[in-house]
Amino acid sequence: MMLADHVLLDPYSDVSMVLRENEDKKIMVEIGFGNGEFLAFLADEHMDFVCFGIEVSKKCIQKASKKLKNKGEKVYLMLGDAKFLLRECFLDETIDHIYMNFPCPWPKTKHEKRRVTSGDFPDVLASVLKIGGIFEVVTDDENYAIEIKEIFSSHKIFDCLCHNLNEPRKISTKYERKWKKEGKTIHTLRFIKTQKSTTYRMIEEGNEVHAVIKINGLTRDVLSKIKGICGANGPSRWRFGDCFESSDRILLLEVAVSDGDFYQQIYFRLIPRKDDLLVKVDPAVKAFATPSVKGALEDLCGFLKSNSTLK
Repeated sequence: MMLADHVLLDPYSDVSMVLRENEDKKIMVEIGFGNGEFLAFLADEHMDFVCFGIEVSKKCIQKASKKLKNKGEKVYLMLGDAKFLLRECFLDETIDHIYMNFPCPWPKTKHEKRRVTSGDFPDVLASVLKIGGIFEVVTDDENYAIEIKEIFSSHKIFDCLCHNLNEPRKISTKYERKWKKEGKTIHTLRFIKTQKSTTYRMIEEGNEVHAVIKINGLTRDVLSKIKGICGANGPSRWRFGDCFESSDRILLLEVAVSDGDFYQQIYFRLIPRKDDLLVKVDPAVKAFATPSVKGALEDLCGFLKSNSTLK
């Protein structure tokens, strides 16, 4: 998908290609790029860098595209959860600098898992940064700044380089201008990676999920019986939804899947052939082959095999 003159990446298939094509350049990543003004600044300020922006908001993708329209192939945008995309799309020792400008502090207890300090996020950053790479956070929330400093300073892979107040910067973002106008103190924290580290990757190899079932005569009415059935394996969950049929008898089955706090809405495409049925993830949804997707496929195949005598 092309937006203006820059690229919105298909994270799984495109990131590794971009990195290979730019292996002689340094890599920067901004998590939560908002309207894209900081990414545009990075692209102009660092001619020898390639910049990635990760954002969960489609609206932000659209806004940023306008600011990045003249940046060519220096800036690449990724839509999705940063923790997941950093872990699954970037290898160890890949990134030189990671920025977060005014992340939401998520003050409520029920939202604490979304904080920078929660779960394995520090380990993910420690893995994908190069030795000597920098993680930089800017926030107006003093309590959040203190929490970030404590967590990352105590991490064996990071050393705290600074915790500066109202540090002058060459660019001020939308929220920075807003908070300064309200008289708030701006906290800038930088941490340097000091030694090698790695982390568990959910996706081990390949992104193809498919199966072949010896079955004839499968109809939409029969497949619809799986609607509402749920499955689980550890932190992976899946739930089967509606079924749709095309004029050429191809069936699409909706499935909601999750692996921990990473969610996907996918479709299985069921294609009748001469002697069997091909079942695969519909390529249009660009799904990651996570354990929940594989578990859902196994469940679906079990359902199909139990109905293999259908006429």
